[in-house]
Formats: sequence, structure tokens, C-alpha cells
Amino acid sequence: MSTNQETMRTTIATADKTKTAAVITAEATRQATIAAQSGYVPGFPTGFAAFDAAEKAADKQKAADLFAAESARQASVFLAKDLLRSQGEIPF
Repeated sequence: MSTNQETMRTTIATADKTKTAAVITAEATRQATIAAQSGYVPGFPTGFAAFDAAEKAADKQKAADLFAAESARQASVFLAKDLLRSQGEIPF
């Protein structure tokens, strides 16, 4: 296997690990955001509204974080493959 192919394999493996770490961080952040508002008192006028808003905001942020993580992973993979394409090592 050529050096470029080894670089591509390493880049893809690193991108996968980075995405996995980002997914874990996104979920931990979502849970922390919700937990920060979980002390609401049922029946208290603004308690549930604040909790509900925090949960919705946390879910939206997690979705954005997951999209960003996957986009970054794909960009790394495509750039690694472009190196091989530019060297004529792979046709696709």
C-alpha cells in the first residue's frame, strides 16, 4: 500500500473517532442543559415552560452538533480520497 493510501486510511479512522467524540459531547451537553432546568416545581407557572424551552433548545443544538460532526467527517474522507485521485492512485 502506498503512503498516500495509508494517509487516507489514517485520516478516515481519525475522522470517525472525532465524530464519535463529537456525538458523545453533543449528548452530554444536551443532558446537562436539560438537567440544569430539571428542578422545576410542577404547577409553578414558569417552571415547566423553562424546562420545556431548555429541552427544545438542547435538542435543536444536538441536531446541529451532529450535522456539523458528520459534515466534518465527510469532508475529511473526501479530502483524503482527493489526494489519491490527484496522484492517479484511484479512479473514483
